[in-house]
Amino acid sequence: MRTRILYSLFLLGSTVLLSMKPAAKHITEGNWYPGVQTSKITIAPCGNKYCGTITWIKDPSKAIKNGEVGAVIFKDFSIVDKQTLEGGKIYDPRNNKWYSGRLKVGSDGKLEVRGWVGMPTFGKSMHWTRAN
Repeated sequence: MRTRILYSLFLLGSTVLLSMKPAAKHITEGNWYPGVQTSKITIAPCGNKYCGTITWIKDPSKAIKNGEVGAVIFKDFSIVDKQTLEGGKIYDPRNNKWYSGRLKVGSDGKLEVRGWVGMPTFGKSMHWTRAN
């Protein structure tokens, strides 16, 4: 009897697991080159938000202070729509400061990375290309 119950629970659990759909990836997820291909940033979920981490530097001897492999440069971004993450912070290792930001994939497939202080109107944008 106990074996039969365990077997039934196993089948039920297997059925539930197999019927679950994997979470859809956001279009911003993946590897990106900021400007020229001297470094690579990986955008991925971190908890229920999105983060960006430096995962490759072409010439580590030229890395900017605090811009080494493994450093988090985006944090706390939330999904706004299918192309946009917003509400997080962007780190600039050149001046060791965090800025409000938005990440948005345009129709050309490039990632617009916009950082600002105060309001987006007073910000600056960069366009990154996908590295995958």
